[in-house]
Amino acid sequence: MKSGVLLLAALFVFGMATTTYAKHSRWSCPADSTVIAAAQDKEDEQPGDWKEAKRAQQALRHLMAANRVLAKNPLAHGALLKAVRTNGLLGDWEAALELADRALEVCPNSLQAGLLRAVSLYQLGNEEGAQKQLEAMAAHLSDADEDADEVYKMLGKLHRLQKQFARALERFEAAATRDPDDEETFAEISRLRKEMGAKQLVIYVKGHRLPADVPPQIKNGRALVPFRALAERLGASVTWDPDTRTVTVQNDDVTIELVLNGITARVNGQEYTLDVPPGLYLNRVMVPLRFISECLHANPSFDGEAQMIVVP
Repeated sequence: MKSGVLLLAALFVFGMATTTYAKHSRWSCPADSTVIAAAQDKEDEQPGDWKEAKRAQQALRHLMAANRVLAKNPLAHGALLKAVRTNGLLGDWEAALELADRALEVCPNSLQAGLLRAVSLYQLGNEEGAQKQLEAMAAHLSDADEDADEVYKMLGKLHRLQKQFARALERFEAAATRDPDDEETFAEISRLRKEMGAKQLVIYVKGHRLPADVPPQIKNGRALVPFRALAERLGASVTWDPDTRTVTVQNDDVTIELVLNGITARVNGQEYTLDVPPGLYLNRVMVPLRFISECLHANPSFDGEAQMIVVP
């Protein structure tokens, strides 16, 4: 009975320490950690203190399970990664770093192991080491790498902490091209543009920033953008008829026809009146962003303070 009480007390204290650490941590483990998911399972039904005890207990169980696998096979990559994450969750970053190094010895090209190593270095106060780890990984990334966006996001966070806003923005934009649906990435981009005092409107379509050679124009409260760049990023084909000065966009079951300087557009043969007609600017046909986006089943959002439009 006494040993059981001592164990419960130890778990309670360990849980409280984990919570304190997490609240003051500058950088958390990657969100895909199975440990974090397991530790939070059903915790909403528990009182606060018991939640923390349960979280620590779950983490310890995961750690023991990983250690049992490693005792039989020290080269088990999945178990090494689980052990790294669990030690990080419990605040033992030295153990996490050692295990991350072992995981990289087993699988030198593992992005997950590299990311966890960078996090461990950072949490141990070695910001330079974390950045070197991430920069080395970024130099060899390809679009096929599943966790590439996480590498760029972590680099972006490091650069932002160092007040290197332009470099941070570049990294977050690289992350956006690999995961266009990640709201966190665009929240970081918005934050950076505000901190940089951005004044020039930019547009991101499917995670890609539209070319800056012809910037978006605002006319009567509507954003006009280069037609071809927008349509092609949305997966549509574009044709131009110089005789009728008509632009035609075709995307699956949608056909859009617009006449330069005309206020009437046709969508699958049906006429619509435009608030702002298409125009010519620096030899590029500029079209109303919202009209084209919505016709192609996209819903753009405008962040006025950050001067950016995001078309998903």
